Amino acid sequence: NGETSWIAWTNTPIVDESGTVEEILSVGMDITDRKLAEIRFNEIYKNTQKMLELMPFGVILVGHDRIIRSINKTALSMMELENENEIIGEICHNRICPAQECECPVLDLGKSIDSTERVLLGKDKKKIPIMKTVLSINLDGEDLLLEAFVDITEINSAKKKIESTNKQLETALQESER
Repeated sequence: NGETSWIAWTNTPIVDESGTVEEILSVGMDITDRKLAEIRFNEIYKNTQKMLELMPFGVILVGHDRIIRSINKTALSMMELENENEIIGEICHNRICPAQECECPVLDLGKSIDSTERVLLGKDKKKIPIMKTVLSINLDGEDLLLEAFVDITEINSAKKKIESTNKQLETALQESER
C-alpha cells in the first residue's frame, strides 16, 4: 500500500557438519509502532529542549548528590559563563546559594518545593540576587532538583530607590510639620 514499515531482522546461518552454510534462517518483526513512538518521543524531547533554551529564566538540574547536571542558556548568560562546561559537574553549593550548604530546603530540610530569594555566583564570584523555585523531579529514573530562577537585581535596586524616596518624604513631612 506504499506505507513505510520498519522491520527488525535477525539472520542466523544454518551450517552442515563441514561448516558450509546451507540456509539462512531470517526472522522479521514489524517494529513500525515502536519506531513511530520513538520518532515522536525525539520530536517532543527536541521541542522541550528548545523551550527550555528560550525561557526567560535560568534553569539548572542538580542531582541529589548535589552535582550540577545541566544548565540552560539563560542561566549561562545570567552568570556570564561562556559554556556549560564551566559549571556542569560542580557542586551546587559552590555556585547556587553558597551560604546554605547542608541546609538545602528540599534535600536537607524536607520541603517538597522551595521558593525563596537566594544568591547565584556568576563569573569571578559575582553575587547575583535571584528568586528561585526548586522542586524534586525524576527524569529517566534519576532523582533531580529542578531549579528555576530569575535575576532580581533590578527589583532590589527599585526597592532601595523606593525606600530612599520614602525616607526623603518622611523627612520632608517632619520638616513641614515643624
